[in-house]
Amino acid sequence: MRYLTRHWRGELSLGISFWLNGLCLLVAFAALVNAAAPHANRLPGAYNAAIFAAAVMFLSTLLVLWQTIGIWRAASRHRVPRWRNVVRGLLVLLLLGQSTSLALIQFPALQEGIALGRVLDQIGQWRIALRNNGHDIEITGGVGAGVAEDFARALARAPEARLVHLNLQHGGLISEALRIADQIRARNLDTYTSDRCVSACTVIYLAGENRFLRSDAHLGFHAYVAPGDTRSQSVQGDILKAAGVAPDFITRAMKTPHDEIWYPSADELVAAAVVTEIVDGGDLAASGFGGEAMSDGELTAELTEIRLFDVLHKREPGAFQEVLGITRKVVNAGQPINAARGLMAPVLERLRDKYLRYADDHAVNGLYHYMIGQASEIAAADGALCYRHLMNPMASSEDSARIRSILGAKVGTSELDAIANLIASADPRRSQPVADELKPLTQQVIRQVASRYGQQEFTSTFNGSIADPKQGCAIVLDFFQTILAMPPDASAKILRSFARAG
Repeated sequence: MRYLTRHWRGELSLGISFWLNGLCLLVAFAALVNAAAPHANRLPGAYNAAIFAAAVMFLSTLLVLWQTIGIWRAASRHRVPRWRNVVRGLLVLLLLGQSTSLALIQFPALQEGIALGRVLDQIGQWRIALRNNGHDIEITGGVGAGVAEDFARALARAPEARLVHLNLQHGGLISEALRIADQIRARNLDTYTSDRCVSACTVIYLAGENRFLRSDAHLGFHAYVAPGDTRSQSVQGDILKAAGVAPDFITRAMKTPHDEIWYPSADELVAAAVVTEIVDGGDLAASGFGGEAMSDGELTAELTEIRLFDVLHKREPGAFQEVLGITRKVVNAGQPINAARGLMAPVLERLRDKYLRYADDHAVNGLYHYMIGQASEIAAADGALCYRHLMNPMASSEDSARIRSILGAKVGTSELDAIANLIASADPRRSQPVADELKPLTQQVIRQVASRYGQQEFTSTFNGSIADPKQGCAIVLDFFQTILAMPPDASAKILRSFARAG
């Protein structure tokens, strides 16, 4: 402190005051500011850049005043008038330089910091979560200062991660987005958006080796501008070009004003090579709900977008609650939604048997067309498994796993629609076929199928004693295909009789 006071009073030599306390200290201060500036922008907090700029303004002004007054006083004590005048002239230039710096650099930096703080306030916080047993990582919220470092830590915790879910609805800092994009490219990760990815988020999305988009999700583009983020405009076009995006698309994105968002259609995104594939999202971990556990209201809204579950919500509230509970458990564990659909199979089978008796002909025939088509896929891979599946749909755990490996884990959308048609068309007043009606129709089918395989083979197929299960599969498939080839009213009568009581 005494040293500072001695300089202020001009008691130090002019050489020490000018060279050490003046020039050297000024250079050291500038170097310190330049080194600290990038780190200040990455610290958590919306207004760190503004606080840093204000601190630089205050400290630099204080430093220059302390230097100038001390050097001026030291010069007054100097014995050589010529050096006194030279130094005083340099001090005038220093004051002019500080005034210019305040007006043209430091004050605009403060304004930019305040503007950036407002932007970061709007962006809010981000959330990074591991999903699907660490195979997926989701980022939600906004691309704020520090998110790239958080993402790096998440990658370190998930060495098996292959897919990054991007639902950054508020955009953010392109400098942070570029750092995340570099990490994604280094690991050859895929990217996926299930809800909305806007502005700086698209920089990250385009880094994916494969880029997936859910059919009802959106990517938003515009000319990127952010206060204090000078790299944004110069690199945006380069990013799009490097990702292989079509030139016309790049032009449209760059010409969209910053205060507007252009949401291209799915067809436009695929045609421009922005998106690799449009998906329904069922085979991917559920995401796009802010990174938190989904509430029952959010799950209900999500489920009722599918026609079957909307019908259940209205006509079978008890069954819908079962479905909701299964979905809640799977989705909040970060598993794919189709894993939940697989667990719904017993509920759906119970509903199918309940409504099969009362559904209209079109709905009944449609369901069996789907079921026999599915059995045909199993037959092509494993005829013996097909036979066991047809004769006993409640398969063993080993058979169920094998069937899922052939058909995929999900209950197909076609089956969901078929069951929805059963429920929606069901009328308890619909008359049920009587034995006198069914017998001639059934015998007609049996005669046709038995004539192709032999009566003994046919009989042993349905009593479970056939020697060749692959042959049994072919006979059962032929049996149902023959039924479905009949007039719709006749086939529906036979198929309704297969509904199990319950």
